[in-house]
Amino acid sequence: MKVVYQGIEGSYHDAALREFAQLHNLEARGLPDPDYFGEVFDRVINETGYGWVAISNSQAGTVYQCMDQFRQHDVRIIGEYYFRVDHCFAIKRETELSHVQAVYSHIQALEQCSEYSRKHGLRAEMYHDTAAAAELVASSGQPLGCYCSETAAELHGLQIVSRAVQNKRENYTRFLLICNKENAERFLSRYDGRENWKTTLMFTTKDIPAALYKCLGGFATNGVNLTKLESRPTGQNLFEYFFYMDIEGKQDQDKVIRAVNELKMFARDIRSLGSYWEHLRS
Repeated sequence: MKVVYQGIEGSYHDAALREFAQLHNLEARGLPDPDYFGEVFDRVINETGYGWVAISNSQAGTVYQCMDQFRQHDVRIIGEYYFRVDHCFAIKRETELSHVQAVYSHIQALEQCSEYSRKHGLRAEMYHDTAAAAELVASSGQPLGCYCSETAAELHGLQIVSRAVQNKRENYTRFLLICNKENAERFLSRYDGRENWKTTLMFTTKDIPAALYKCLGGFATNGVNLTKLESRPTGQNLFEYFFYMDIEGKQDQDKVIRAVNELKMFARDIRSLGSYWEHLRS
């Protein structure tokens, strides 16, 4: 499997994919792409067939840059993994720590390490990737710091000043394995007979009173548990939103079918992003 991900070698995308592939006995070759999530989704459809994306973090919440791409691309979710993230604060070896005033990293990492930044008077500067931030610090002639993985710091020859600098010790990022629709069934056949399935749906409510309440009613009456529900602008009509929803269960289960049939009465533009086996946390 050729799996494209956002970032470069040493990023958390890279480390999480390696761990996931080992646990599932997959021959997965990671293809780093330093550009934004939209490029990753484009390459999944047109080139690699598979992708690996971060969708949310236990501290910083949803990665909206990723979530919005699901509305714009016809891909399927075929796996998930909860990866533990421990951030390091790193600088160049020859840099005087007292001279460092700015710390660079991905916006999610900056949010996850905000207390450390505040405590040490560091100005948070957004960068497109944690490992790329380490690369920037290593090549810069300025006294800069970064939040990155220990692997990225070592890869770029940085000095690790502090480890596990995130606001909370228990810090997990949820990653999704995605693919083009042609590869979905073939991959998921490896999970036949397993339990603990999730399904992800997207929909827009009809313009009727209490529409969202009515959309969710079918899941309650059929005993289908919701694990995530979030709204995002559609980008089409003013103040129009689509909903992204994770539920427990497989899309071909009777109770899920009944719930979705009720959803169709009160929602439009309904899409299933697929059912996938829920992997326990590392």
